[in-house]
Amino acid sequence: VLLSSDDPLAVECYQRAADVLGIRAQIRFVADWSEFTRQMDAGQFHVTQLVWAADTPIPEQFYQSLLSSNSAQNVARFRDEKFDSLIFRMFFEQNLNEKQNIIKTIEARVQEYVPYMPVENYIMNFMVHPRVHDARMSPFGLLSLNFANLWIEDRARRR
Repeated sequence: VLLSSDDPLAVECYQRAADVLGIRAQIRFVADWSEFTRQMDAGQFHVTQLVWAADTPIPEQFYQSLLSSNSAQNVARFRDEKFDSLIFRMFFEQNLNEKQNIIKTIEARVQEYVPYMPVENYIMNFMVHPRVHDARMSPFGLLSLNFANLWIEDRARRR
């Protein structure tokens, strides 16, 4: 197991899961990010953990980024020609119902190959100064600094 931190809770979770499954696991910590990504790019792991957050609600980008054969983010080196052709079709499909059918097919195909895919949800808190107005949270929990709408109240007006 290749991890980028030595978080004791992560170590315990991985070790317990391996023990339950009867797998002997060696957990390696690589604190230096450039070395961690070098080992990942070289495929020097059986199990690893990365965090990726979609910043748009566009399934084409999500699937292409994480699971397309030619994507740099596909660190698991998942390769499937049928999957790649479905992603390609999804990019150009104009009919919403057909696009949803393609997405369902992609999801079913991924589950054939990847029966276990952990999903984590977390909450991020942001502090925004009271003088800052119209800083909005996106539906993905990301602070959207749309400078076309963002404005900062003049200090003199607050007095």
